[in-house]
Amino acid sequence: MDYDALRLEGIELNQELSGELWTDYNLHDPGITILEQFSYVLTDIAYRTNLPIETLLFHGGDHQKVLRSNALYPAEEIFPTSPITTSDYRILLLDQYPQYLSNCWLEHIDDHKEGIKGLYHLTLLLKGNIDPEEYPSIQREMRSFFNAHRNLCEDIESINILQAEQISFSGEIDIFQDEPVEDVLSEVLYRIEQYFNPSVKFSQLEDLEREGMSLDEIFDLPSHKHGFILKEQLEDKQVEFH
Repeated sequence: MDYDALRLEGIELNQELSGELWTDYNLHDPGITILEQFSYVLTDIAYRTNLPIETLLFHGGDHQKVLRSNALYPAEEIFPTSPITTSDYRILLLDQYPQYLSNCWLEHIDDHKEGIKGLYHLTLLLKGNIDPEEYPSIQREMRSFFNAHRNLCEDIESINILQAEQISFSGEIDIFQDEPVEDVLSEVLYRIEQYFNPSVKFSQLEDLEREGMSLDEIFDLPSHKHGFILKEQLEDKQVEFH
């Protein structure tokens, strides 16, 4: 627990063991620098391992202070990974740009005319309140963000934005006389919307823990800024574009 005492004791041991082979024990000597680093590591480990377990596990409201001072790292720093699969890239984009994206899809290009590998088509489904004049800037922003997180030998060939297509439905629905018509209609419209344009759900940590998921399963994501998107949810919503 005493850095200065460890350093002095280390110098004394060096003097005894090295004899006349080592005569310079001043601060500029590389061997002394290594000894100082070793002494610091020992005192730092001693300090951290002697902290009360309550301090290690509970931050009492001052989360950042405990992160800087104790020996444990939180799950959100240990378990997440960089994006590897197409689902990883989709989660990364959806979590970072919820103000723009309702959904997105990343497709491998397997038939590039020049035989180039590692290229993708990115398809974006933007939210309805986005002005079409913003599309070019959004595309540039998405490409720049992808380039900052891509793996070696990967790149985006094209970014396409899906255009809205007007459709209409007609039908007759019989309901019980005590059912509110407005509630039934809103539920029908919602289910139709989810069928043709399924939204991506952000789950909360507490909900996933109640479902029995472990922390390493929950945080096995490239991004969780706005919540947790389960990869299984994306796999159920694969869409082909022609």
